[in-house]
Amino acid sequence: MKTYSVKQIAELLKTNPETIRRWIRDNKLHAVQESKKGGNIITEDELRRFLQESPKYLERIPTSKGAELAMLPAMVSVMPVFPLAAGAVLSTLLAVSKGKKGAEQAEIRLSAKEIRKMLHDKIEETQEAIQYKQELILQTKAEIEALSEQMEQYEYLLANEETWSDAIEKEHTNRRR
Repeated sequence: MKTYSVKQIAELLKTNPETIRRWIRDNKLHAVQESKKGGNIITEDELRRFLQESPKYLERIPTSKGAELAMLPAMVSVMPVFPLAAGAVLSTLLAVSKGKKGAEQAEIRLSAKEIRKMLHDKIEETQEAIQYKQELILQTKAEIEALSEQMEQYEYLLANEETWSDAIEKEHTNRRR
């Protein structure tokens, strides 16, 4: 599994290394510190998780760097896929390298079959995520209904205070005897 240093992530996300360290201290980004001298190490999976929770930083990753593009195909699920953005998604499946004279040229790292399988997998993952979210919505609606019923009971008791206040008064009177 690929790992990154604080400095590498700061460069990748075009931010200050201290910002990355703050994310680590605030538990927004999880890191392992093998030694004080070695600094914090962040796994590729952890970086993906962070980018899923903070997609605004994904936009900062340059698409012209081959090393970073190697990890982006797995991040496609983070990016919304609209017909107009299809080219952008496919560009994340390409690696860009420098030619002899410094010109950038795309080099396909995945076959059409691999891309097709990846896209089918992403569709399946997205369908599962949608189903999960729909189940959460149904659960939340049921919880809202239960809370609404509970609130109605409280409102009824408040509106009919004489009923329960008389009962409480009788109970106090019986206890005093």
